[in-house]
Amino acid sequence: MGPLLFLIYIHDIDTNISKDLSIKLTLFADDTSILINGGDAQDLIFSLDRISGNILPWFDKNRLIINKGKSLALCFHHKSNKHVVFPDIILKNKQVTYIFKVTFLRVWLDHDINWDCHVENLIVTLSKLLVEE
Repeated sequence: MGPLLFLIYIHDIDTNISKDLSIKLTLFADDTSILINGGDAQDLIFSLDRISGNILPWFDKNRLIINKGKSLALCFHHKSNKHVVFPDIILKNKQVTYIFKVTFLRVWLDHDINWDCHVENLIVTLSKLLVEE
């Protein structure tokens, strides 16, 4: 019953941004990931402002706490792109840290959008399993 109640509780989280194609929410259990697509710095900053104005107040209104210590940002880009923009992201008066790789639902993603990071971590994990046997 718990997961069902949680889904009912959060069903309206994206009401104010659902028509914005540059912003996508991904919800899994109690984690919320916000994906922003932008062609340039202005697009990203505009989308970040929309999030600040719509989603963050939703969290406050529904008495949900955003763990600022676990909030991270990752800027995906093609490795040939040498002019990557990292706009400042301020969350509740705290600067969000940019990282270069992250695990998302057990899949490693890196900023260059390739599988190298995932394959390397998979090899390490499988090596450990083989050693244990």
